[in-house]
Amino acid sequence: MQIILSNNKSIVVSLATLVEAGALHNYFLKLSPLTQSRYAPHSFDSKNVTGICRNNGKGYAAYIATDTTNKTVVAYMLLKQGLLLDDFNRYASRNQFYLYTETVSFAPSVADDWQSSGLGREMNQYIELQLRLQQQRHIILWGGVQAANEKALNFYKKQGYQQRGDFWLNGVQNLDMIKTLY
Repeated sequence: MQIILSNNKSIVVSLATLVEAGALHNYFLKLSPLTQSRYAPHSFDSKNVTGICRNNGKGYAAYIATDTTNKTVVAYMLLKQGLLLDDFNRYASRNQFYLYTETVSFAPSVADDWQSSGLGREMNQYIELQLRLQQQRHIILWGGVQAANEKALNFYKKQGYQQRGDFWLNGVQNLDMIKTLY
């Protein structure tokens, strides 16, 4: 799907394939240290990125946004059917349960230079449309969001996510957030 942003930049959103694995790996390498720290402890080495691309359609969906002018990946959003075990256990400890078949875990990322461009919102809306067509009911932020990441918190709140709890990981406070689609 092609998107024209308010700054007139053209972006193509698609599912990542093995052909894009190198470009996706370069995307991760170009993220600032602060942005990379938001995704710890996830590893974005070449082997894992290739695995992400290879597993598309096998319980995962990895969407990328590519700048049409220079063919670089400028955003990445990963979906996984159900919840990760740590997320499931946290939600369950609060008596919050979600059906595996109606729930996806969501890990979005937008390149530093592209944040606040409208790309995240447009990509998110496109992905939500796909999820509604698949009759998914809930989107849970994969591993939560760091409480100190005000930019991300504001984005998620504008998109309709609600906080369902908090937790600490490696000395960092994180918030569990969820969006109900219907």
